[in-house]
Amino acid sequence: MVMENFEILEERLEELLRFCDDTEKENNLIKEQLALKEVEIKELRERLLKVEGEKLKVKEKVEGLISRLDGLTCNA
Repeated sequence: MVMENFEILEERLEELLRFCDDTEKENNLIKEQLALKEVEIKELRERLLKVEGEKLKVKEKVEGLISRLDGLTCNA
């Protein structure tokens, strides 16, 4: 009886250790994925800032062209 209980305890401990190992591996994988996503977010933010800057330049050029056109139509 005592030996049987010990074997059950040993089996459960082995299951717990396997669970801990699996959980640690999964945690490490999630950390790697998180790091990749953080890099991706940084790159996307940089691209967004660049696009916003380009958008502002285009807007300024269009407004300048419209002003010039308004000047031409008023003088005509």
